[in-house]
Amino acid sequence: MPQSTQLDFNHTQIGDANTTGTARLVGKIIGNNGISAKIVLRTIVGVTQDITYCDSNGTWELNHLPEGKFELFLDANLDFPIDTYQVIEGAKQLVVELVNNETVEVNIVYEPM
Repeated sequence: MPQSTQLDFNHTQIGDANTTGTARLVGKIIGNNGISAKIVLRTIVGVTQDITYCDSNGTWELNHLPEGKFELFLDANLDFPIDTYQVIEGAKQLVVELVNNETVEVNIVYEPM
């Protein structure tokens, strides 16, 4: 059976789900009042890429992300209900574009009503 020694596939081409990138997302939920909100990053087609929670100070980060366009949900569990908290700056949901070796900072500011 013929074989080639010149085949060289990368992890993306063979569908390796454990492929890690070098992009980072970092941020802070200001005014979180100690609430550990869930942060979710999804591909544009809705597949979950990564999940984390902010700490009691509102700080969060997602590391080793591949480059591409993603949807970022800063309050995925609705821990900050719209009848109790209002967004002063930023957005709960947005599209981010990541590039390898890049760190993107995304912050949101809440204020109790």
